[in-house]
Amino acid sequence: MIANMSDNQMLVLVIKYLKESKRHALQQLLDELHPYDFAQLYRGLPDKHHHKFLTFLTPNQIAALIAELERDLQIEMLHKLGIERSSKVMNLMDNDDVADLLTDLSGDKIQEFLDAMKQEESETVRDLMNYPPDSAGGLMTDQFIWIKENYTVREAVDKLKVYAGISENIYYLYVINEEKKLVGVVSYRDLLMAHIDERISEIMFSRVIAVPVDADQEDVAQIIERYDFIAVPVVEKDQTLLGIITVDDAIDIVIREANEDIEKLSASGKDIDFNTKALTASARRLPWLILLLFIGLVSGQILNSFEETLEQVLALIFFMPMIAGMTGNTGTQSLAVVV
Repeated sequence: MIANMSDNQMLVLVIKYLKESKRHALQQLLDELHPYDFAQLYRGLPDKHHHKFLTFLTPNQIAALIAELERDLQIEMLHKLGIERSSKVMNLMDNDDVADLLTDLSGDKIQEFLDAMKQEESETVRDLMNYPPDSAGGLMTDQFIWIKENYTVREAVDKLKVYAGISENIYYLYVINEEKKLVGVVSYRDLLMAHIDERISEIMFSRVIAVPVDADQEDVAQIIERYDFIAVPVVEKDQTLLGIITVDDAIDIVIREANEDIEKLSASGKDIDFNTKALTASARRLPWLILLLFIGLVSGQILNSFEETLEQVLALIFFMPMIAGMTGNTGTQSLAVVV
């Protein structure tokens, strides 16, 4: 049924279920949706239905939904859920996502949410928030599977089965020694191909590509792109394993960096889209427009100083619009090539 429905039809159906308080029917509909589709539904719903929609969702569904939304909608959702329910949702979210989310709140609010969360989860989030948000430490997650080099393949597989549900990535298992330093990596494929009684030290790759915890996010994204990794480990200077950064985070980095570059090229520096209020957009663009006006006045003053020359050689007047248009076209084409 879902496959044949358009986004508008689905939205109408969700509103109908909300108005009629058909919780079970709505859950059946939502069970077939991806978190991205949750987010699209939430964005499309009128504001008056947002609160009821959230009450119909499970904490796991809200955790999946909030990770797909823009920051302003995330903050709005936290206020609608309240401290107690928000903290339960945060316990289910990836810790790196929670750290990013809380960064935009006031100090008092951050403390309220952290105090309401589980102690283990809140301590991890606190640690992540100590790193700059655009560094490897600010992006990494601690939800990964590590194994010791003296494990057998059987022991590694047993641990994988136990922690697969809470790990963000099970394609790589990171091998550490007794000092918790990264010494190797084993892929899920390596485990499947190995004999059950082989030692991990015999099948692991000892040359591990890792990034330092203070590495810039753009450098991290380039490493993941260069080596076609699904995830890359994050280490201290002494090679102590701290966490991993996954490819989906790298994609977010690339998009974020590209947006920043385009904003710089357009001289806006901040987001302006169809949802930006007119006064806000005007305030963000006005300084640049005033600068262009000033430059135009200077250009006009320069032309005015050649008034006598223009009166003597009238043919020059015909070339002025052409030259101005040509420079504009050149600038536009150059901008298009750079973007």
